[in-house]
Amino acid sequence: MNIYDFAIQKELEGEAFYRSIADKSSHAWLKQIFLLLAEEEVKHRIFLERLQEGDSNPELSESNTLDSVKKLFSSLEKSLIPAIFIGDESALYSTALILEDESSKLYAQKALEASSPAQATLFQRLAAEERMHATLIQGILQFLENPKIWLENAEWSHLGSEY
Repeated sequence: MNIYDFAIQKELEGEAFYRSIADKSSHAWLKQIFLLLAEEEVKHRIFLERLQEGDSNPELSESNTLDSVKKLFSSLEKSLIPAIFIGDESALYSTALILEDESSKLYAQKALEASSPAQATLFQRLAAEERMHATLIQGILQFLENPKIWLENAEWSHLGSEY
């Protein structure tokens, strides 16, 4: 299996995983976050398919996921929604964090192996998006540990400040 087939398969698996988490999430705002991440994986898959087909500069539109998630956290703070979580949601989110980390490393490696500077830049951008996804998931895990303090400290406002 070549690197493109492998990466495309990872994106398909990521999309399915995020949709599964969304279905199992106990709160609408969590469902929204994971559906946004699933759509990001679709966008990445299409991008990779175009690269595989020989498009040397396929479009990868800017992600607005971070802004959307910040707005969701902001609305939580404003409405003071109590956080009650059921089942093994945090275990699912921890798995998602591992998947995003693996994807980021894969794309960073592919950037090093790229056949042109432009292609390297495209893979670096994919790696950065996967790191941003990991940061979002880390924020969710921190929120799960202590939602009241997390919102009071407005830590959500720092999500992705490096992106």
